[in-house]
Amino acid sequence: MLLAERPWRRGGVEQLLLEWIEGEAESSGAGWVGLRSRGDGWLVLEAENPELISSILRLYAYLPLPAGEQPRTAKITRIGGGRVEFAYPGARGEERGAAEVGEWAASLGGWGEQFLRAAGIVEGGPVSISLNLPSIIQVALLEEWVRHGLDRIILIDVAPQEVEELARDRETRGFIAGHLALTLLNHILYIRLGSRLDRALERIGRKAESLGAAVIPLPWRILGEQLGDVGRVGVEPTTSAV
Repeated sequence: MLLAERPWRRGGVEQLLLEWIEGEAESSGAGWVGLRSRGDGWLVLEAENPELISSILRLYAYLPLPAGEQPRTAKITRIGGGRVEFAYPGARGEERGAAEVGEWAASLGGWGEQFLRAAGIVEGGPVSISLNLPSIIQVALLEEWVRHGLDRIILIDVAPQEVEELARDRETRGFIAGHLALTLLNHILYIRLGSRLDRALERIGRKAESLGAAVIPLPWRILGEQLGDVGRVGVEPTTSAV
């Protein structure tokens, strides 16, 4: 099974991911599993019971992981110069695309690169696209973040068990209200109401970066400023916990 998943810059994280998948397969009776990297970096999952493993992945990750599914899960490779560039795995190799920042931001109800980043569209991170625009899945994710009304941090190149360790660690757990797996290697941490994002970023970033992960803050303030009336996303922002 070709996955719409690959590491961004961290080496060796595939082995950690395989260990997590093996644990899930063992606990569910799914049999043997294997994970390898294709020549272009995209991951290929092999399994004795691919249907069961596929169901486990669907339950765990917010974005669809099997390559070729629509809407398509892609990786943002660059944002700059008014353009968003992305890549995704195809049957014959990596496929690439690009779109205008303004068009993407408008489709999510805002404007500008700063808004896109606050909405989770960051270099190295995942995105769900349809017809070269953020898909209905991506819009629903933004609506969920508007409902929560919390600052967030995205972790890139982190295995699931490492996120669980961060959520339990006595130095970082006090900042974390909850977490969400976007894909297997890309995770959102919700920052507790009342915690300062810069303090949380310093503490969590030190731990995550020691693992080789990328850590990017996603401030609520920018979403609140541009989606204050929320007419374009259809939900009311709150300060409720996750």
